[in-house]
Amino acid sequence: MIVCNIGRALWFCLLCVASVALVPKSTEHITRAGIYYLLDDRLEYVHNYSRCDLLQDALNRFAERLDQVSTDLGYENDKVKELSSLTKMQIHINSGCDESAQLLWPTEFMREEYVVDVSHGVINIVAEQIWGILHALETVQQLIFLNRFRMRIIQSQLILDEPRFAHRGYLIDTSRHYLQTELILNFLDAMSMVKMNVLHWHIVDDTSFPYYSHTFPNLTLKGAYHPFAYIYTREDVLRVIQHARSRGIRVMSEFDTPGHTQCWGLGHPELLTQCFDNHGNPTNELGPIDPTRNSSYEFMEQLMNEVKQTFPDNFVHLGGDEVDFSCCCWYLNYIQYGNDWIAQYNCDPTEFGGSIDFTGTPEEISRVLGGEAAMWGEYVDDTNIFSRSW
Repeated sequence: MIVCNIGRALWFCLLCVASVALVPKSTEHITRAGIYYLLDDRLEYVHNYSRCDLLQDALNRFAERLDQVSTDLGYENDKVKELSSLTKMQIHINSGCDESAQLLWPTEFMREEYVVDVSHGVINIVAEQIWGILHALETVQQLIFLNRFRMRIIQSQLILDEPRFAHRGYLIDTSRHYLQTELILNFLDAMSMVKMNVLHWHIVDDTSFPYYSHTFPNLTLKGAYHPFAYIYTREDVLRVIQHARSRGIRVMSEFDTPGHTQCWGLGHPELLTQCFDNHGNPTNELGPIDPTRNSSYEFMEQLMNEVKQTFPDNFVHLGGDEVDFSCCCWYLNYIQYGNDWIAQYNCDPTEFGGSIDFTGTPEEISRVLGGEAAMWGEYVDDTNIFSRSW
């Protein structure tokens, strides 16, 4: 037990040296043995970014969670060399942060590195962009613990951290397993605590279409598990996106096509391929989206335009896996070498005008909606169009 004279108050403080295991592990972590600070009940947050809503929201969350700190790291014997009060947190963003004109959004190119220096009675945080500051605050939250007198303690230390992987995602499948919006928001909170930065929202699939489309409402009204109870309205989706943005998390939606679309046919049966047996008789079964109809492309263009206007991320996942080739011979993961791939395109019912043009005509290029498309693949080898691992 040691006696600590703080101002006019006389505190009897029992402290311990604990090895704080940050999650995820930081790039570099240097602790200064024996030097501790008692956190003031109301920290002063010093910065020059009054027009940065992202920062203010993050600080509000930090202050709220600070009041809920309950971590007790135990009380091993230790010699405390220095104990003083910490009353201030200073924040510096090298590139600045101003959202007065437009909101800032996390992207695949965002800078997330940061430095946290707890010394001389101040918590100093420096980052290139606001996204690093968000991660730094999560780190600081993990560094604070309580002593036996329920006083908040933080050890003097230096942390330098940057992500090893730019894409750190988690997938939720709300087509097969509907999740209430509040649960998704709670899940985003958990993701931010461990610095994950992409919510891969597999929002629709064969089993149900919970995303409410204003362009094609029958997709949801007839394709969801329930037309009102188990759907995501535009307001729900925007709430998830905004909640994620404030925590530096991208939301990449997935609209699996052209397979995994059976529930789409409940509201729009004309969209899917009619299946026939070897004798040319209808089987009364539906395959993937019918690539022989111009109306299919018009439908997808309208739907993707709505998706593009709803989800601000640069990427949309289009699935592309497990296409039922009993109706169509095309299959994304059918591996062929050399010139054998020609057989697959000759079998494809889409008209290629006698030749394959991967660059597209000017008319085709004019119909590109923009953004990036991601697709599923069971494996990556030299036959893939883009050999990319996520």
